Amino acid sequence: MLRLTAIFILACLSSLDAKGLTKAPTLIRACLNISDSVVTIDYSSISDACGSFVEHHIYGSENGVTFNLLDSQKNFSATTFQFKLPNANPTWSFFFESRYLCNGSDTAKSNVLKLDITPPPENDIDSVSIDILTQKTIIGWKKSTANDTKGYRIFTQSNGINSPIGDTIDLAYVAKNQTVTLETKYTMAVYDSCDLFSSISKRHSPMVLSTTLDTCTKSASLTWTKYEGWVVESQKVYISTNGSPFVPKTINANDQSNSYTGINFGDSVCFYVCAENNVSNRKTSSSNVKCVKLYQPKIPDITYLSNVSVASKSSLEIEAFVDNQGVADSLVLYRVGGSPIRVGSKTLLKGAEFYTWEDNNVNPETGSSTYFVRTFAPCLGGTSSSLNASSIFLNITNESLTWNPYINWNGSVLEYEVYGYNGSTWNIVATTSATDYTNTDTTMHCFYIQAVENQNTYGFGRVSKSNTVCAKRTPKFFVPNTLNPLSKNNKLVVIGNSIDPTNSTMVVFNRWGEQIFTTNNIQEGWSVDATNTLIPLGVYFYDIAIMDLNGNKHRLSGSVCVIR
Repeated sequence: MLRLTAIFILACLSSLDAKGLTKAPTLIRACLNISDSVVTIDYSSISDACGSFVEHHIYGSENGVTFNLLDSQKNFSATTFQFKLPNANPTWSFFFESRYLCNGSDTAKSNVLKLDITPPPENDIDSVSIDILTQKTIIGWKKSTANDTKGYRIFTQSNGINSPIGDTIDLAYVAKNQTVTLETKYTMAVYDSCDLFSSISKRHSPMVLSTTLDTCTKSASLTWTKYEGWVVESQKVYISTNGSPFVPKTINANDQSNSYTGINFGDSVCFYVCAENNVSNRKTSSSNVKCVKLYQPKIPDITYLSNVSVASKSSLEIEAFVDNQGVADSLVLYRVGGSPIRVGSKTLLKGAEFYTWEDNNVNPETGSSTYFVRTFAPCLGGTSSSLNASSIFLNITNESLTWNPYINWNGSVLEYEVYGYNGSTWNIVATTSATDYTNTDTTMHCFYIQAVENQNTYGFGRVSKSNTVCAKRTPKFFVPNTLNPLSKNNKLVVIGNSIDPTNSTMVVFNRWGEQIFTTNNIQEGWSVDATNTLIPLGVYFYDIAIMDLNGNKHRLSGSVCVIR
């Protein structure tokens, strides 16, 4: 019985020894962080069926001859270990001593591994191309020959500076947020499991295509940047009309421009350029896709001279409303004369817009001026014109006002408003649908007419103002002789008719002959209101020069007494 038990125990020990810890792990790589002298060792996993593992001892040597114990790893399941070296000397070598085998006393020694300080070899970019469908830049290359390649880092280069844009483990990279309207240069570097980087590859830059459309010749001009990275041995321009498959057109290898003719109205034509290099393995690169569309000529939907109005004694303001959905690109204003006189032009925008001019080469005081606008398109000339519209010219004879009607408003004239000036304010004195009016209020000296448009079919209405005229009446003037700062009679003004306020002046003196007030606005006059400035009581003198509306000059001199 004892013999059988011994045999059984020996059999079990033999079995455990066969499946227990029999060797040290294989060291795979050792990576050094120069900045802090920390080394990271990756190693293979091992089995320990008999549970005899205690720890790995890590030995290191700077010269590869004398090895010293540096640290220990007690985590059996781990396959990586970090520890700090005495220094960051790149000549370090390492091995593991695993304790213990299943007999509980013997150790196993791993392979000896040197620090990995050799970066991967430089890996060049094969090509940089713009994807036809997504219009994103794609950078491609062959697999690195380094066995422990971890990934590839892509850069953009500007002014000799490489700026990283992304990492990948694939053999191609799609550049994000990179515009294809500018020439962008790309480089790359390989990095290994120790994050050692190869040198930066030489730069590659795809072709960037631009196009312009000449609507006159119905042709497109193509220009593109040259591919950088390898020699272009052949080139083709690919053309697609109205969504049809792209068709190649062979061009010279050194060309950087081309033209395409025969575009019909309504056609949408797209282009891209493809370059090839066949020195060893065939490499290709395509540019971005650019499209042009030749629109069928379309005249503006609306060409409307919306208003002509007097702006001043020597100018008129003219407004036009144009809804342009076609190819017209300019709007010209003409004044009607013996032959149309060009007043000015505006760049025509897309959509419905208002455009205004001021004509300073007219005299609204002597007559009406008539205008129209015309749109123009490249190669087509004039495409549409408005109806004529004229400014309102107002005449006065005695107390009778007459004026020409405002014509060609889309909403027609709702009414004419007659404005009168009483020496201080403008007020509406009448509204009429006629083009004449007889004034009966002799307190009104000057007049102008304002035509009011009904709301038109375009959703707005305008008003057109005439020139200003004044009745030529016999002038009558009155100047108060007493002022009271505490009453409403606290202002020295000229009361009367036929006064031209823009050409009249007032000067006030105190009793010592000192000038204390002067104004070119005799309607405003000299105020002695106690709430403003305290005016001492007493006698003051004035000298007033008046120009009447007939062009005659009058001089008024006298005194006024300030009382309370």
